[in-house]
Amino acid sequence: MFLNELNQKEKEAFINLCYYAVKDDAITEGEKELLVEYCREMGISSYFFDDDTMSMETIKDIFKQSEKPVKKIVLLELLGMMYADGCYDISEQDFVKALAVDIDLEEADVETQNNMLRRYMDLVGEMTVAINS
Repeated sequence: MFLNELNQKEKEAFINLCYYAVKDDAITEGEKELLVEYCREMGISSYFFDDDTMSMETIKDIFKQSEKPVKKIVLLELLGMMYADGCYDISEQDFVKALAVDIDLEEADVETQNNMLRRYMDLVGEMTVAINS
């Protein structure tokens, strides 16, 4: 939704961050679809991950230097990736919380973004039901 606000370096860091967010599990179809959508939104042609993947330290350094609105965008969109498979488990929650701390966001920022995203998903679900009934 808001990834077009990131500069090129932040966009590359974000797509690499997504790799770290989903790499411990098999990438689900929902996650693949969201990665494609994220790339489209950011004007990135693909998301092939290989030996050129940025380190987590580099990613954190880039976002630590970013403006607070960019950090919040990254957090919101990362949460979207975490929910893409329908499950936001403890390890994913820990990953998001640790990233937030590392890029100088507060736990309250994580909770606010998470609550907004859940309300958005609920609303989309309600609209889908309304349209299909």
